[in-house]
Amino acid sequence: MDSDCPPQDWFEDQDQDGWGASEGVVTACAPPLGFVGRSGDCDDSASTVFPGALDVSDGVDQDCDGFIDESGVELVFDPGAGTHPWLGLGAHVWIWDDLWPTVLTALHGRMIRSSLYSLNDPDSAPAGGSDAEFDAWLLTHDTAHEAAVMTVATAQAAGLSVIALVWEAPPAWETAGALRAEHVTDQARLTAAIVARLAEAGAAPDFVELLNEPDGDWNSYASPSVYASLLHETRAALDARGLTHIPILGPGLAFAQSTEDWTAQIDPADLGGLSTHLWDDAYGAGDGVDLAQDAAARFAAASDRLDPSRSLPRIITEIGSKDTALHGVPTNGADTCGDFPDATEYAVRLFAYTLITAAEGAGAVLPWQAADLDWGGCWGTWGLVDMNGAPRPSLDTLAQLGAVVPEGAAVVPPRWQDPELAAVGFVRGDRFVLALANPTAADVTRIIGIAGSSAWRLNGETSTTTDAVLIRDSLDSGAGFAVDGSVWIDTANTAYFDGDAGRLAANDNAVVTWAFDAEVSQISAQLWVWSGVGSTTWEASVDGVSWSPITPVAYTPTSATWAEHRLRFEALPAGTRAVRMVFESRSVAWTPQLGALDVTLAPGAPSTADLLSAERLLVVTVPAESTRVVELGR
Repeated sequence: MDSDCPPQDWFEDQDQDGWGASEGVVTACAPPLGFVGRSGDCDDSASTVFPGALDVSDGVDQDCDGFIDESGVELVFDPGAGTHPWLGLGAHVWIWDDLWPTVLTALHGRMIRSSLYSLNDPDSAPAGGSDAEFDAWLLTHDTAHEAAVMTVATAQAAGLSVIALVWEAPPAWETAGALRAEHVTDQARLTAAIVARLAEAGAAPDFVELLNEPDGDWNSYASPSVYASLLHETRAALDARGLTHIPILGPGLAFAQSTEDWTAQIDPADLGGLSTHLWDDAYGAGDGVDLAQDAAARFAAASDRLDPSRSLPRIITEIGSKDTALHGVPTNGADTCGDFPDATEYAVRLFAYTLITAAEGAGAVLPWQAADLDWGGCWGTWGLVDMNGAPRPSLDTLAQLGAVVPEGAAVVPPRWQDPELAAVGFVRGDRFVLALANPTAADVTRIIGIAGSSAWRLNGETSTTTDAVLIRDSLDSGAGFAVDGSVWIDTANTAYFDGDAGRLAANDNAVVTWAFDAEVSQISAQLWVWSGVGSTTWEASVDGVSWSPITPVAYTPTSATWAEHRLRFEALPAGTRAVRMVFESRSVAWTPQLGALDVTLAPGAPSTADLLSAERLLVVTVPAESTRVVELGR
């Protein structure tokens, strides 16, 4: 026997969560491949199930303590499980509009999409011509080249990526609005000529998008097979001009739910990114949020089939809402071509759809459009600012997100989608941002768990409301508070405590203190008392040195051997930063027991209160038709 390597038991860890099943044991001096040194995993096929895991409200005992859903967590985010890069927000812009740079700055945007040309007499384009003939024709027929070059230069100098949209084919190459197959090569060469001319002027775009909404005949319809041919020939035409580094986005449909019909025909080698538009009017009857969720999921599924590794960026190149009958009730008399974009409800929907599409795999989202234009019709009125530059609610609301999500962040979808809230996280390094939108007609409160092994702190929040953030300490371990005296976590007899797997108990005169780097506005406590034996006193402090007694405004014991008492403290001294509980002298040491503590922090106040995995939980209320952005750090 090797005395330097004493044998020990090793347990098979099939799901690689660091915990092995008790039955799969071998004895050796070193762990075999796939074995670990600790057992107790109650489901070795699920990596989210192991002792100490965050237990959530889904009918599964995640933490292997024999009880299901005792934490009450309703939304779970794992900052270590980002799914794809977040490229940022953006907007569609027009080259003759001088408001868009200010809009993109206010938005903290990172991308624009624009039609970077304007043709006079497009039907005179040289069908069947060579590259040189198309280049020569553009010199006299592209009347917007200088403005396009300036747009690209302005954007790229500001660090914005540029999507160049070739809006449509010349009408002479169409029949009833549809691009004819015999002109696919012509359209490919025209597109390559436009891009090459920009590149020669030092204004090469970062992406090219072919045709605006090719599933509709209002610009240029391209059937799935015609579009696939156009994509292939345009890729070849760009490559032949030495523009191999400029990727093509597509298919860019108006109806995202039809993406599969187009991507099924596409050669993945031709595509440099997936794009779609998402408008909630295009998918049939029903609430716009449900329709947008369905469209985003269908786009994601089609994209995954074409690009299962998710190596290509996915960009929503237009997003907007026409769902003016919110919750079945018209909003402010709004109509699609009138004042709906001026409504807060429109802003909340735009924010919600951004989160929905991000959770489904989108790396960038571009609202239609940066600024209103006087087109004399409906499509000019959806700007983030009006024609005078006055910001609409949607700009201010989306800017909350753009301002705090770090560049290079990864998207962290919740483990499951909430039926009422749109929710997604963004993480990079020591920063984690939670974004929530409530487009419903009622306030929504959720208990949010942060999975993983890191301790996250509440850094601050921005919101369309001034609601406070609540931290729930479930007291299932000895972390998160300071103790003077002797305490323990009682895990026995959980049936008496509504399944609570851990309660804080103490010997006589023990003092337990919670301290925060933010003002505390309210405290609620769950106290279990056996047969009326035992009591506690509570105190608050501004500086952690001088303490004042506080009295609950609600004290509602239940009638039982182990009675549940609900205590609520509201009239706290101004500036309270710490609270403490004193276990008073009594005849039995194991009563009372503290089951949970809810601490409400003052609105908008930053805090370094740790949000410990499976211990401290955020409880967030998002009022009807509003949004919240909560920042965490570690």
